Amino acid sequence: MTQPPTHEPLPMKAHRSRRVAQWSGCAILVGLGVILAVTNPSQERYTEFATQTVSRFLIKDLCGANAQSPKLFDDWIKDGCHAFMNKGETEIRSFIQHNTERQDFILFSLYTTEFPIRPLRVLGMCNQFFLI
Repeated sequence: MTQPPTHEPLPMKAHRSRRVAQWSGCAILVGLGVILAVTNPSQERYTEFATQTVSRFLIKDLCGANAQSPKLFDDWIKDGCHAFMNKGETEIRSFIQHNTERQDFILFSLYTTEFPIRPLRVLGMCNQFFLI
């Protein structure tokens, strides 16, 4: 009859090293969690980001190279378009504020702004925004 192998306890030094590694890992995870929680962007920061992003998109599409206008009126239309879009930022900001849902997961946030064409979904974390 064979006896089951006996598990010898780890030497004290190896046991201590394992404990230090475990505590170090926990401390790193807690530190990362605190950093993510502190740098989770606010609703106001998102509104600013989304307003700038949407304004840039509209200016590019409506006032830029993609715009369909007769060559004769190009400069005049583009100047007027830029002026109109700059004045329209207040309305864009208001629309975003009233049509955005924030899901706050403490470490990061998910923002969904419902536009007539399609929703804008954005991940906010580490004081940054990422279109998803």
